[in-house]
Amino acid sequence: MGIRQLYIAESNRLWTIILIGLCAIFAIGSLIEGAREHRDARIAEENQEHVDNKLDDIRKSLSLGNAAPAQVLSAAAAKLQEQEKRIKILEHPAHDLEQLYEDNIPVASVGVVMKFDSHNIEFDAVTTVNGEIDFDKELEFRDWRIRCSAHEDGSQNYGTTVHVYYTNVACSILGRR
Repeated sequence: MGIRQLYIAESNRLWTIILIGLCAIFAIGSLIEGAREHRDARIAEENQEHVDNKLDDIRKSLSLGNAAPAQVLSAAAAKLQEQEKRIKILEHPAHDLEQLYEDNIPVASVGVVMKFDSHNIEFDAVTTVNGEIDFDKELEFRDWRIRCSAHEDGSQNYGTTVHVYYTNVACSILGRR
């Protein structure tokens, strides 16, 4: 009978330990979630305070006559232009220096740049990524919008892709992209 009582006691102890462990896990999880909610609320409150302070500064400047509405608007416009530049950089990522692009999509790789001045670029060779290039369309090279003319010098069919080769490609620079 002593062994049976020991077995039952051990069994009850195991369930007690499991129950205590589950309660501890639940309590720790609740504390972590509460801390996250507190941190998020504090950050939101700090952001709101920052916005409120900036609005109060603008109101004070306008009410005291320290800054004319035109100055406040021009400062806001400058900040807006700065943000628009950042967005434009994200919309128009840097191009590969050895690729021609059409609508931000690479369409060809270029060979050696033979001539490069403020109005023209000439390449010794251009090889398309897949198929022919429509030289009637505006292309992009590095940071410039260009329009090119060239004559096909041959092509190579690789099953699913066709590479077309152009030589002595002359391009006019239209402006920055």
